[in-house]
Amino acid sequence: MTTFLLAFGALFSIVNPFSGAFIFFGATQGMDPKMRSQVSRWVAIYAFCIVSVSLYVGAYVLSFFGISIPVLRVAGGIIVAMSGWRMLTEPDATEQRRSEAPAYPRSFDAPPSRVAFYPLTMPLTTGPGTISVAISIGAGRPPTLHRR
Repeated sequence: MTTFLLAFGALFSIVNPFSGAFIFFGATQGMDPKMRSQVSRWVAIYAFCIVSVSLYVGAYVLSFFGISIPVLRVAGGIIVAMSGWRMLTEPDATEQRRSEAPAYPRSFDAPPSRVAFYPLTMPLTTGPGTISVAISIGAGRPPTLHRR
């Protein structure tokens, strides 16, 4: 239970589903509800797969390349801090972005699975900070429980 609470708290704070919901709604604003529902399902599937692979395989990949967990934690912290600093210091350009943003078409030619991966899943939902946290949690997870 302790491991679950640690992992849930760490990943929940990095993924931030509340702000992600507004970003998702803005990015899928021109879609019909059925298409938006399918895209959200694919975003959830892709995010789960990325976090699961990072959690279980990430530490092995890092050890293969000779990267230690403390270095990963520092690098992930720097990425999250730089992103936060950029949000704080960047001038507000929302009006300019709104005027430059193209109108979303009502129908998309691509299937929902293709629309959902980039940019909704990879950089927005499960970006480098999420992957870094998942790898560090996976490296420190307890060994599997054995029955006696």
